[in-house]
Amino acid sequence: MFVATVETRFEAKNILHIKAVGRWVVWSIKEADRTLRLLKTQNATKAVLDLSAVESMDTTGGLVIERTLQSLQKHGISVQCTGGNKDVRALIKQVSQ
Repeated sequence: MFVATVETRFEAKNILHIKAVGRWVVWSIKEADRTLRLLKTQNATKAVLDLSAVESMDTTGGLVIERTLQSLQKHGISVQCTGGNKDVRALIKQVSQ
């Protein structure tokens, strides 16, 4: 996958699953960023962000993920991140500080 994409689905009405896919880098993130900005959380109380299909990520991608995490938490949604290699997780942690 050459571009960043987002797949979403609901489970049990209140759990939002978000899967980040592809290369989360500055030149390929525009549509994924737009999708996340317009994300409908409906009645979600919990979100699971799956990073296992992220092929690569730069600072821009990390910032988009971090902004999404903050937005969900601001709306009272608890967030769990799963998957992602050590570099992706370290980058997200770094941009959150």
